[in-house]
Amino acid sequence: MRSAAAGRLVVPDDPVVPFIEVYAGEEAFHQLGSWLPDGTVEAYRKCLVL
Repeated sequence: MRSAAAGRLVVPDDPVVPFIEVYAGEEAFHQLGSWLPDGTVEAYRKCLVL
């Protein structure tokens, strides 16, 4: 994505939307033994999560 001169956002026809998977809650507890693993907290600090 880039900003056009008129201040409008230009989005490609087939945009690529990256994602990361983080664990929290019951699933995290069963898989990792922690309700809120440090890796999840770090991912939220590093990445913009909307």
